[in-house]
Amino acid sequence: MTGAGDRSLDIVMVEPWLGGSHLQWIDGYRRSSRHRVDVVGLPADRWRWRLRGGPAAASELVRNRLRHGPRPDLLVVSSPLDTARMLGLLRSELDGVPVVAYQHESQLLYPRSGNPDDDALHDWFSWLAVDAVLFNSEWHRRSVAAALPAFVGRFPDDDHEPLLDGILAKFETLPLGVDLSWTEPLAGRAEPRSERGSAPVILWPHRWEADKDPAAFGRAIDRLERDGLDFRLVLAGAASPFGDPPRDELARRHAARVVACGPFTADDYRSWVARSDIVVSCARHDFFGVGVAEAVAAGCVPVVPDALHYPELLGPAGRPFLYRPGTFGSRLAEVVANLDDWRDRAQPLRGAVRRFDWAAMAAVYDDRFARAAAGRPVDGR
Repeated sequence: MTGAGDRSLDIVMVEPWLGGSHLQWIDGYRRSSRHRVDVVGLPADRWRWRLRGGPAAASELVRNRLRHGPRPDLLVVSSPLDTARMLGLLRSELDGVPVVAYQHESQLLYPRSGNPDDDALHDWFSWLAVDAVLFNSEWHRRSVAAALPAFVGRFPDDDHEPLLDGILAKFETLPLGVDLSWTEPLAGRAEPRSERGSAPVILWPHRWEADKDPAAFGRAIDRLERDGLDFRLVLAGAASPFGDPPRDELARRHAARVVACGPFTADDYRSWVARSDIVVSCARHDFFGVGVAEAVAAGCVPVVPDALHYPELLGPAGRPFLYRPGTFGSRLAEVVANLDDWRDRAQPLRGAVRRFDWAAMAAVYDDRFARAAAGRPVDGR
């Protein structure tokens, strides 16, 4: 007999940023879910306009889906989008349909100049409007929960405490699902990855923007050169809309070391991951770290901060691979100089990150969404 939790639901997912890790996430879930998943979405450009002006376009996409498809059991809205405005534009058309927000990122935590409260207010009103708020990592959820009281304390009114308590009660962690199936044949293979004793290949998989601290990466690479260590570089990561001066300057200084420089197609990127030995992060800010998860699953040794989501990502076996603040350059030099030893120690990490693969996560998502569609708290309490 099939229980209510096993029933196939009609889920509509609203994605305001159909590109990069957002697109990978939504495609991965749609392919893996037991539910019927329809996606309505907007192109991956002009993120601030997606946050502020996207509700009008998104509401039309949802309205069109309601006209031409079955009434959904659940609406899942991804960030960045002012969900409260979108729901206001739809009014009675979604009457009774539960709505869940999925937080790939939160404006409250972005390290930017100016007044970040203007952008964070879009999240605040979205969280007030939805039934549940799901964060892509426990670090993300805890960090937002810790920052919200001070944020609310800056409001000129003094009656927001009940609203704050109500929002915090909606918070839940639902880790990001990642397609790691393509890494399975790579993890145990010595070729085309560097053979033991050859020059290690270092992979940078991040955006070339300030929150990923490419300047720190450049200083560490300069140190490797000064120390006389042999290495090669794969400079991947999404291009900045303002050009890539940090990447271009690094590639110029170390031209003889660079074996590949993006942007890459998806297939080319995976091919270069297969050829890499070490994956790095010196991020000041990262809500999950998909590029690191993929590279570790493929067999790379991680050199990542003891901060953000990285301890959670690597699990208990990852402690030796987390560096303390200010020690990125020295740790990277140590791993490059002793790659064979570090590669042997990294073996357990492949299994640790595979817990985020859709093969494991799809059922978790399906069950969480089924509870939300049934009108019960997402954590089942």
